[in-house]
Amino acid sequence: MNFFKIASTVVAFSLASVTAASATTLLSGVFNVTAVNVTNLSSSESAATMSNFNAAVAGTLGNPASGPNPSVFHSDTFVYDGFLNFSVGQPQNANQRIDHWLDTAGGDVMGLSSVFAALQMSFPNISTGSATTTFFLFERIGNLTAGVFDIRHDDGVALFDDGVRTGGFDGPNGVRNTNGISFDGGNLGILYVATNGNPSVLQVRTTSLLKPRCRYLPRCRCCWPRWAAWAGWHGVAARLSDQPQPRLTSVQCMTGPSFSGWPFPFVMDGSRHIITGVHTIVALALHSPETGKGDHAMRWLLRAMAVVVAVAVLMVGALFAVPADRIATVAADRLGQVLGREVSLSGEVRPTLWPHLGVRAEGVRVGNPDWVTQGPLIAAEALSLRVPWSSILSGEVLIDEITLVGPQITMVLGTDGRM
Repeated sequence: MNFFKIASTVVAFSLASVTAASATTLLSGVFNVTAVNVTNLSSSESAATMSNFNAAVAGTLGNPASGPNPSVFHSDTFVYDGFLNFSVGQPQNANQRIDHWLDTAGGDVMGLSSVFAALQMSFPNISTGSATTTFFLFERIGNLTAGVFDIRHDDGVALFDDGVRTGGFDGPNGVRNTNGISFDGGNLGILYVATNGNPSVLQVRTTSLLKPRCRYLPRCRCCWPRWAAWAGWHGVAARLSDQPQPRLTSVQCMTGPSFSGWPFPFVMDGSRHIITGVHTIVALALHSPETGKGDHAMRWLLRAMAVVVAVAVLMVGALFAVPADRIATVAADRLGQVLGREVSLSGEVRPTLWPHLGVRAEGVRVGNPDWVTQGPLIAAEALSLRVPWSSILSGEVLIDEITLVGPQITMVLGTDGRM
């Protein structure tokens, strides 16, 4: 059996070993989060509906500014990287900060402003229209495969599949389970509302309908949809290309192929918008596009690739930094002084990286005395010069080694004994 038959057999056997698995796991990933904190809201105004969220972003939800007990609005956008597994229990009237609630899941929060982080997330009383309510819109970066979602929550929650609501429970409510929400695959959005005091719970579990694994390479991400999920990158580019709004309360819909058709408004603040975009790109680079949490092998692969790229850039830069003509001229003059002969270079002079940093000068000729008519003393294919890396930084012309490549030596003995 030849090599190609063996390889074909191994590939066929490996592909036959790919099996579909269905398991319920906590949802994780990298999420762009738009959050709005509003005071003096009623029960209906604290429900998890897109109309309430849009009104909160626009600053039109709740009591008008001109009336008694006006609603106060605070907005922020940030990136969350981790599991959607947030939970804070009793006591109900505890002064629960927003950042304390976000920390309960153990993920990374990037770009959250200190002012918004310190706000009280939820406080009674919805029955009197005086509740403090916080809306969170989690938009997952990258496409997600089809699955079924089970959500434990307090208060309301809504799940969106490519901008279309597919299930949820408006609330307000106590801790409850909303299970069996279908998701066809694509862009995922989850709207969560915390209101009327603690508990504040959001725990999202998903059962993927198809998640192939390689039995013999357990850490191998052999399912092509994982890599197809990187299409979410152009959504990130679209975010960064949007013009930032001058005020935090300004609203602009997201654009770009990945997010076209989404009804979710995106609140932008100049500098924080760019910082959030940078955090998003970094998080995407270090995480698996489907599971969100980058596995150990992928992280090390990306780090190794970064090292290779850095070395390549260094080498290319070194080529441009080597003053090849100057080094070749200095080498020819020095060699001529040692040999007591004139040394000329008539060919191409270029910098080299392999087998060492240096210069290669072609067409080398070492002259004979005038009385010799048989040609040059040495005719070599090239002169190879090794240059230390330190000379690139110092700017000095330093030569570690001079090597003649393919030399032909012609020695003539005169009648008077001269050579």
